[in-house]
Amino acid sequence: MRLPFAALLLFAPAAGAAQSSAERMTNDSYTRSHDYDLVHQRIEVRNFDWDSTSFDGRVTTTLLALRPGLDSVVLDAGKGLAVARVVDARGAALR
Repeated sequence: MRLPFAALLLFAPAAGAAQSSAERMTNDSYTRSHDYDLVHQRIEVRNFDWDSTSFDGRVTTTLLALRPGLDSVVLDAGKGLAVARVVDARGAALR
């Protein structure tokens, strides 16, 4: 009985490693199709408060439209993140 279990432990990591990072991202249940290419994201965080597990920050996102007439983008934030405002490159408020 110990031999089959030992063989399972030996070969299980090899099966997991056989999938490439690109395949894992493609098969990820959170992956969505997009009409844009995420070119760059700059994430700045400051004012860490370890007692309340909070911080302030800013994210600058550069996108490239993959279709003509792209007029909206849905950005996901985690459940624990509060977004104070969203602006375009000129500082105009977006909704």
